[in-house]
Amino acid sequence: MIRYTVFLALLLSVVGCDKQAAPFEKSGSGSENPSKQINNPANKITQYVGSEQCQTCHIPEHQDWSASDHHKAMMTMEPSHVLGNFSAAPLGHHGQQTHFSDQASGYQISTDQQTSSAATLDLAYTFGVFPLQQYLTALPDGRLQSLPFAWDSRADTAGGQRWFHLYDNENIIPGDVLHWRSPSHNANHMCIECHTTNFAKNYDTKTNTYQSSWKEIGVGCESCHGPGSKHIEWTQSPDKKTDSKKGWDIQLTSGSLQLWQHQTETTKAKRTEPGNLVQVERCAQCHSRRSRIHTGNNEQFFMDAFLPSLLDESLYYPDGQIQDEVYEYGSFLQSKMADKGVTCSNCHNPHSGKTKIQGNGLCLQCHNSNLDSPQHTMHQPSTKGSYCVDCHMPTTNYMTVDARRDHSMRIPRPDLSERLGTPNACNSCHADKSSQWATEQIDKQKSINWKVPHYGETLASARLAQPSSYNALIELINDAQQPAIVRATAINLLVNFPTRDYQANLADKLGNADVLIRLGTLRAAETMTPEQQQILVPLLQDEQRAIRIEAARLLAGNPVVKDNSDFTRARQEYTDSQQINADRAPALTNLAGLAVKEERLTDAEALLLSALKLEPYYIPASMNLADLYRATHREKEAAEIILAALKTQQDSPDLNMAYALWLVRDKKLDGAIQYLATAAASGNSPHFSYVYALALSQQGKTSEALRELDRAAAMPVYDRNIHIARIDLARQIKRDDLAEKYLHEWRNLDPEDPAFSQTNRKN
Repeated sequence: MIRYTVFLALLLSVVGCDKQAAPFEKSGSGSENPSKQINNPANKITQYVGSEQCQTCHIPEHQDWSASDHHKAMMTMEPSHVLGNFSAAPLGHHGQQTHFSDQASGYQISTDQQTSSAATLDLAYTFGVFPLQQYLTALPDGRLQSLPFAWDSRADTAGGQRWFHLYDNENIIPGDVLHWRSPSHNANHMCIECHTTNFAKNYDTKTNTYQSSWKEIGVGCESCHGPGSKHIEWTQSPDKKTDSKKGWDIQLTSGSLQLWQHQTETTKAKRTEPGNLVQVERCAQCHSRRSRIHTGNNEQFFMDAFLPSLLDESLYYPDGQIQDEVYEYGSFLQSKMADKGVTCSNCHNPHSGKTKIQGNGLCLQCHNSNLDSPQHTMHQPSTKGSYCVDCHMPTTNYMTVDARRDHSMRIPRPDLSERLGTPNACNSCHADKSSQWATEQIDKQKSINWKVPHYGETLASARLAQPSSYNALIELINDAQQPAIVRATAINLLVNFPTRDYQANLADKLGNADVLIRLGTLRAAETMTPEQQQILVPLLQDEQRAIRIEAARLLAGNPVVKDNSDFTRARQEYTDSQQINADRAPALTNLAGLAVKEERLTDAEALLLSALKLEPYYIPASMNLADLYRATHREKEAAEIILAALKTQQDSPDLNMAYALWLVRDKKLDGAIQYLATAAASGNSPHFSYVYALALSQQGKTSEALRELDRAAAMPVYDRNIHIARIDLARQIKRDDLAEKYLHEWRNLDPEDPAFSQTNRKN
């Protein structure tokens, strides 16, 4: 069986919906005739009609929207839309110059940066408004590429009104993953879906070209409400009472206006009817870290069209605070607000995008006014720190100047910062002070016990595979009071405990009512044997597409689904979901993984070669292609693939380890040592140190091997093999005292490991 690393692409993918407009159609209602579409009896599918159709009846809402950042999310390069000063002085970056100009023919950027030679680029569209505005250039193959030179649209008093480079500290050269011509800057894939209405990517895999289109430039009314033709039909209906949904397929509002009532016995308001999850999930289409898995724009469930990320280590701090650019959804799901039924429109005007009330009044809609006092805030009124959002929704800068608020609305925990190294709101302002100082200040002011147990401590320990966290992880998974996204993440972390029989804890979670719990359980099922994975078969009929396709991916190649019609349908849904993103290497790599499972090795090879043609620097594709070649006895080709990748990514621990193992198999241990050393020196994988130490031992360098193992044992990440190897090497050199010391250390870490008793008996 070929070892295959499947990479789940959690990028913002962009795909279209059911109705296509002309390529790069300009803002407005479009070229279609709405009345003709509506009155055509043969037209059974709801059609997009454009935001201009809404303004007659919805004047205030249309006016709010017209001034909003949503409306201006993407615009043509007209003077009234362009914020950047194209008469400004050139922008210098790592010794290279970028010039800006406004010619009669249009706006241009001339740069000798990030190209093999100087280039003059015509600009096609603005992208964003505040706090920065980017610009897109159109290439002949239909690609719209975002440029790394952006205009800071903040006031000059705030440091704005200037050009800046998004990667100011990096010298990006041609071929780099962040080069502006690379797929990472391709707006057709990455961005435009959330900056237009009814976007269709229209990528041609054969020619590697795009014919992208949209109904309306900018985020129009129908981006949220869905296509409006049936609503217009409803307005013309003589008996409007026959359709309580008013012609809409999507219901974004609740029926009652009296949704919240203050409770005399508490400091908070209580919702009088359930919150509208549809609204939250509608916003999540763009305000979440996710990948698109279906082209439909009016699906019943969010996860019918998207696969969201969980609180993954690369995206969130262990306590759930935002780390990478994850937008708002994953954070909000952690909040008590989400649990109590708060929706986006409780705080934000959905048409202007602005908060409904400025200052603390927004929170005081529900919370007791006593909280707006120095006794609670520990700051004087109208000073920084006295506003609810300062402490409970701190900001993190992305794209240099874009301050995003953390929507988990958490209590500041500098005490967690001391133990976990996580940020906290206190020290974001008091940067000259320690987290211990911040903890002491809160202790002085607060009589309540605010240092309550937090799931972040369990997740942090479980990320490091610490054996002592396993029981706490199981407890967190089974705690129904914890947010579903937290529990789902905890379930996913069970894969870090291969010596534990955690599969028994998964069976009942597969039928959990919360779709995120089911998703996390599927992620944990990745390491199950084919026999154990039989319990996944019912999920092929799950009501939400994301679950069905994940189950199909895991069950592919398993005899249990042979001739299973549910699997056939779900498998097709999975392949369709990857074809949507076939302009990126991760999707092609995923399809190759499916082909390997089904023993279609020729197909797998072709897919991986295509992935590397698109993105030569995509390491999982190189690694998996090398594995495929090795499994089919093409060792030389395997080595060539790894060496080609190493030429541009010589510091990659994975690539260095892969090439070292090839040299070992080729009986060239001496040559492998330097690559093993490079991999181990990364310091992020005890396993790499383990392999390096074994190689040193084989060379007779036992003392060096033990030093490397001791270094690995001190790493935060737990690896049982390190401890076993230390004990074995100590016994080889007749150091029973040292072996006993290592045995004692291992016993303290994981006394329940079955291997411990076996190793102990050898003593």
